[in-house]
Amino acid sequence: MIRRIAYIFACWFCFTLVGLSHGIKATRVDGGLGIVVVYDDGSPVSFSEAKVFAPGNDEKPVLTGNTDRNGCFMFRPDTNGIWKITVDDGMGHAVTEAIQFKGMVFVPVQTASTMPRRYGVITGIALIFGIFGSAAFLSQFISKVKG
Repeated sequence: MIRRIAYIFACWFCFTLVGLSHGIKATRVDGGLGIVVVYDDGSPVSFSEAKVFAPGNDEKPVLTGNTDRNGCFMFRPDTNGIWKITVDDGMGHAVTEAIQFKGMVFVPVQTASTMPRRYGVITGIALIFGIFGSAAFLSQFISKVKG
């Protein structure tokens, strides 16, 4: 039983390490007319689906397209307000960036910060230890109760 749990944990841990390079982030292009999207390892999110949402309309995109080979997507706003660009690579990674447009002036919009990847890994490991620790405790408790 202990070996089986150790084997499952070792497999989970190895698969988690393989998946660590799959984060995605976006940075604004100078001037604010677009974004460049890259993975955590710095490689571009090439030819991925991009959607632009107009101010006050978060459900239906007003523009769709693809990033170029460098992960860049550009657009030209026609009204003032906060525009949102969503890029999805089709493999479970997506990012949304907001740009505030006021005439020819682009104002940075403070977006909600995400938890750093290392904290997510630590949380995942703690969760796995908690689940397996609880299972081990319950199995020991049940075996003592049964005699």
